[in-house]
Amino acid sequence: MTVDFAGLSGETLVGAMQEPLDHVRAGRLSPKSIAVRILFPDSQRPWALPCRVEDLEDSPAFRKRAARIADRSLGALTHSVEELGSLGLVEQASVQIRCHSVAPLFKAYILNGDEVFFGLYPVDRHAVSIGGETEDMWDLTGKDAVLLHQASTGADSTGAVYVEQFQRWFDSIWSTVSREYVA
Repeated sequence: MTVDFAGLSGETLVGAMQEPLDHVRAGRLSPKSIAVRILFPDSQRPWALPCRVEDLEDSPAFRKRAARIADRSLGALTHSVEELGSLGLVEQASVQIRCHSVAPLFKAYILNGDEVFFGLYPVDRHAVSIGGETEDMWDLTGKDAVLLHQASTGADSTGAVYVEQFQRWFDSIWSTVSREYVA
């Protein structure tokens, strides 16, 4: 099983993967391998979005908060996947995480190179508490993103083109302008 994910923090990825990983742990699913690759924005560099409402500028404090959320989410996912490997429930288990300097305007899940789930991040105003201060932000609301589904149903199908193009985009960012993420 392969999962390529691109998005803001990985929170929804963890939620989406928890049930299938629990099924592997319980023996109801038995893939030979689980390989997860994750792309998300580099919190060490300024972002175009999310941004402050007052001046549309980057917020280092918001990025630091986002990094803590991503670290928590991605750490939990990494632990769950690697544990399945260490318990011998899958032959190979890996999670690779890379970050990049592109503001994520969408999230995408590519499953086994055959299916894509894709959703645009709506931008909404949120009053965010950061270090005891409230900051109005134009934030990306991933939980509100409606996921559209496409699947490869034949070499010339519309779904196959979508999957191929998303995989091509993901692989190009992965291999060119991203770097290994270190929590």
